[in-house]
Amino acid sequence: MLRTFLYVSPVLFIATLFFALAGCDEQKQQQAPKEAPPLPVEVVIMENKNIPIWMPYTGRTKASSSQQVTARVSGILEEVYYEDGETIKKGQKLFKIEQTDYIAELELHKAKKNRDLAALKLARADVRRYTILAKEGLAPQATLESYQAQVEAFEADITYDDAKIAQAELMLSYTIVRAPIDGQASRRLVDIGNLVGKNESTLLTTINQVDPLYAYFAPINAINLRIQPTLL
Repeated sequence: MLRTFLYVSPVLFIATLFFALAGCDEQKQQQAPKEAPPLPVEVVIMENKNIPIWMPYTGRTKASSSQQVTARVSGILEEVYYEDGETIKKGQKLFKIEQTDYIAELELHKAKKNRDLAALKLARADVRRYTILAKEGLAPQATLESYQAQVEAFEADITYDDAKIAQAELMLSYTIVRAPIDGQASRRLVDIGNLVGKNESTLLTTINQVDPLYAYFAPINAINLRIQPTLL
């Protein structure tokens, strides 16, 4: 019986074995599962400190200041300078009351002062003249003293006139009603054309100061027991 032998070169055998092993390794690498990426980790530092306790309550709010705006003089309301609910500043004009009578009163006192100033000027001139005459014996001392008394009386009248002028100017200034504080004005309570301030201080509007704003509430006992230990 004949036998057939296949001759393989040692070099070719080694090369074939190398490529076969390399192919197996590459196949294993392709089939190996991929590792999952690392997950992000947040680090929290623990601290011991006081924190606010927030709890819902039912309550009511109130303006930190509420001022009533009234008419301090009597007259016909002529102008309104703001809109209902408008936010206004202290000193801002709100209303105008008829000024005719108060302007006339002021002018009357100014005219009286001018008349008294003229009389005072004449009385002082008489005093100077009779001072010389009395020294020379040409006029009685009583006449000089009379003119000196007139000077003092006119000086007192002028002081009185100044006071009446200041009062008239004050009353005239009251015809322009201004805001006493910053805040939100409520609706006007009197319309244009109505008489205000006659024998009473007429309420015109109210100004509420809402910055800061107060809040009033009454927590129940169960909640008080929860928060009381934290206050000790």
